[in-house]
Amino acid sequence: MYCNCNVSNKGEYYETNVSIFFVVCLLLVSVQLSASTGKAKGTPLKKPEKGKAVQVESCFSGCHEPVEMLYGRGAHSKVNCGMCHEKVTAEHIEAPSAENRPVVRFDHRSCAQCHEKELADMLDTKYHMSWAEKNRTPTYGMIRDSYTGIIEDVQYAFPRFHIGILADIAVNRSGGRFKYKDPDFVGKPIESLWDAVYDSRPEDGNVIKPTEVPPLAWRPHKTIGNVSVSYCLKCKSSDNMLEFAYTGKPGKGASLQRDSLSLPTLKTLNTSFNCNYCHDPHSAEPRIVNDFLIETMTNPEFKDSAYQKNVGKDGMTRIEVVEMGERGYIRKIGILEHYNSNFMCGQCHLAGNRSSTFLDRDTNQGISGIKAFDEMVYYVVPFVAGGPIEAYEYYKRKNWYSRIYPATGTKWVAFDHAHMEIVTQSLHGKAGVGCTDCHFAQVVAKESKRMEHQPSLPKEKIQYTCLRSDCHGKGTKSNWQTPAEALYRIKSIQQQSRVRAGHLHAATGEVIAYVKDVNNGVISIGKKELDALHEAIAKSLTLEAYWFTEYSMGFHDQALYESSVTRITQDLNTALANAKKSEKRPLNNK
Repeated sequence: MYCNCNVSNKGEYYETNVSIFFVVCLLLVSVQLSASTGKAKGTPLKKPEKGKAVQVESCFSGCHEPVEMLYGRGAHSKVNCGMCHEKVTAEHIEAPSAENRPVVRFDHRSCAQCHEKELADMLDTKYHMSWAEKNRTPTYGMIRDSYTGIIEDVQYAFPRFHIGILADIAVNRSGGRFKYKDPDFVGKPIESLWDAVYDSRPEDGNVIKPTEVPPLAWRPHKTIGNVSVSYCLKCKSSDNMLEFAYTGKPGKGASLQRDSLSLPTLKTLNTSFNCNYCHDPHSAEPRIVNDFLIETMTNPEFKDSAYQKNVGKDGMTRIEVVEMGERGYIRKIGILEHYNSNFMCGQCHLAGNRSSTFLDRDTNQGISGIKAFDEMVYYVVPFVAGGPIEAYEYYKRKNWYSRIYPATGTKWVAFDHAHMEIVTQSLHGKAGVGCTDCHFAQVVAKESKRMEHQPSLPKEKIQYTCLRSDCHGKGTKSNWQTPAEALYRIKSIQQQSRVRAGHLHAATGEVIAYVKDVNNGVISIGKKELDALHEAIAKSLTLEAYWFTEYSMGFHDQALYESSVTRITQDLNTALANAKKSEKRPLNNK
């Protein structure tokens, strides 16, 4: 997931060889349904070390009611609090205060006290190394927009260790300030940020200063920018999740809020991609902690959304919102009725996880920004509206836009990495297929429910995804028996997508060139025709940003990709044909 936290309000149109325009399928889909249990069964419990056990009853005697409720109903009901909470003092039990709170462990090894195999999976490099042996695609490149001269940095198929994602953002989004202590760390999972990374410019204080030459570091992102606000870090680590009030608004006693400075916040973090993003530590039930997503799934304002209209069916797992905490400010989590990795992974892999300033189309004044969560929740609109075109029209009705394309002056809306929005509403998502069915995969006995906790490129383990499924594997209608059969079908879908993308790019280029002629006075057309051209360009740019940053070349939702790209290509061609019928040229331009 890429958090574009400091992206300027500029439009981009990429004219490039289509074969490198879309990068690689990050989610080859299997049809093994997500596990229906909300509890981690079959894991032997361990007792805390001598002297670390606490009297559980003392923790629940008038305090921590939400925790008591979760603890009592889940698979962790026999786990002693001392396994994950340290320094539980008599002073805290007798007179709890902020000063004597126990230390909460967020590191992976706190869970690995029992879940040893899962941590071993996360630390395993086998898929990353097998990719390195096979891959011939450059891992980094730049595309220049021929209409504006703008250069955009592009990430290719470069798998990253989720367990080291905090180090990724520290090194890549700090203007070169944070660096790896040893270059070899790039090929190793990183459990502890500060064991691997150091501050090369502590004299800069709490400011991340941009450099003239963007640091490419060791694992280039799609773009190189600086982390601007603390909330951008919430998808890299949950170490400080207890310090934020719900939605990141200021709260009495909350030490962090949405617009807190990023660098001091970064220095409080150490563990990447914590287990407690997806697994409630008290009940072991599946959960989400992303405020955007909880709001979108539960706020009555979105009652007509794809989720709320279909909750309980079509892969739209029910959610129970639990208010947490004894800290004086509201904190919320969402407990899922069943494991559904589309929502669990979607906490980070969704369009809402970016900062964007919306502006009024008439006044060009800002509507929202990094300080206004109340408007930021609208950035999960593709999930609410159903797709990129509907999302663009949603904002058009609100009279908002987020960028201006400089070559034509067109106002449009950019969406980034809308993985969750796409997958949840796809054919596979509605059938209950989740991200982990392909990105983790079951590499143990088919009867086992244990998923391999190793996020990686599914094409490196296709035999454990598509070929294992009840829809595409041996004996099914597809009857794929070798990895090559599955990969051939996948690549044929992606090739179709490349062809459609080529048609879209060609049509967009023609319309852009035509509007430039109109703006330069070479051609004269009516306002109605010009507005239609701008509308077609805006939708094309929105569509391009939506699918380009999704990376599957249309595979995550083939039907939506084909229908949306075909429709906008037709709109571009129609708008251009109508404009040409009404055009008038000055006498000197006959």
